[in-house]
Amino acid sequence: MSRLDNRSIDLAYRPRTYFWPHGLKPHPLSSIKGANRRAFVARALAEDPDQDIPPVLLRHALPAPLRSAFASQHPSAMGGEFLPDLVADEVEVGRITLASTTQDVTCVYARQERDRIILRVVDEYDGDTLSGRNSRSARQPLSLQQFVRFFLEAFDLNEVIRMNFGDDGYPEEEVFSFFEGSSDFYPEFDQLLCRRVRTFIRKING
Repeated sequence: MSRLDNRSIDLAYRPRTYFWPHGLKPHPLSSIKGANRRAFVARALAEDPDQDIPPVLLRHALPAPLRSAFASQHPSAMGGEFLPDLVADEVEVGRITLASTTQDVTCVYARQERDRIILRVVDEYDGDTLSGRNSRSARQPLSLQQFVRFFLEAFDLNEVIRMNFGDDGYPEEEVFSFFEGSSDFYPEFDQLLCRRVRTFIRKING
C-alpha cells in the first residue's frame, strides 16, 4: 500500500504482544536509537543478511566520542541519538521521524508491569516538543486507532506541519516527504499518519 493509498485501513488491528518470549531479544534494528544508523544497518542486512555489522553500530546508544564524531558530519546524523534510553525490558513500539535539519525523532516506548503495559512518548528534547498526555497504561496492546490517537495527543504532528508549511500553502509533495512513521508492530501506522495529515491539510485549505 502506498502512503496515500485510499484503500481501507484496519483501525481495529491490535498486535498480539509488544514483547518477546523470555530470553529472546528483538531484532537489532528495533533497539537502535539513531535514524541514520538504523537505516544503514537495514540497508546492509538487506544486501547481505550474513554480513558482519560493527557491534558498536548495533548498540542502543552510541558511545559519547563516536556520537560526537557523527555529529561533526551533519546535524541530521544525530537524529534519534538523543532519545532517552530504553529501561530494562522496554521496547520501542513506533516512531515518527522528521526530515528536519536535525532529523528529529519521537517515539513510543512500552514496558510490562505486572498485568499492565506502560507506554510513554519520548522526544530528544526532554519532552519540550510534547504536549498533552504522554504516558498511559493498558491491559493489552492498543489498537492501531488507539495507538495513533495516543501518539498524536502527545506529539502534535499537525502543528509541526503547520509551523513548517503553513506559510507555503501546504505543498503536498513537500509535506509528505517531511515525516515518516515506522513501527514493527503496526504495519499501517505510516499510512494512517498520512491520512490524518491529509485530512488536516484539506480542512485548512477548504
